[in-house]
Amino acid sequence: MATDYKPYVGDIGTVIEIDMQEDLTSWTGLKYLVNKPTIAGGREEKTWTAAKKGVGDDDKNILAHTIVADEFDAPGVYYIQPYGEVSGWKGKGDTVKFRVYSK
Repeated sequence: MATDYKPYVGDIGTVIEIDMQEDLTSWTGLKYLVNKPTIAGGREEKTWTAAKKGVGDDDKNILAHTIVADEFDAPGVYYIQPYGEVSGWKGKGDTVKFRVYSK
């Protein structure tokens, strides 16, 4: 997601990319652990699929997810924590946050 992009409720196709600052070539179990607002005003935890963006030098560190219907279903702050596994280690990366705006 570009730094000047402003996501809105109902958007579909927005790509959320996180630079993991690690070569993801041999990583597995990749996903985003998401804490997001609900329409009712609470919060919920979801798991979104994530994939390696590519294998080229510019993309081998990038983890990406494309927003589908109902993922940006409420305005507010979304927290995303990437997760992955590699030989000898599995765990979570740094949390990122951004705001989704009402239409």
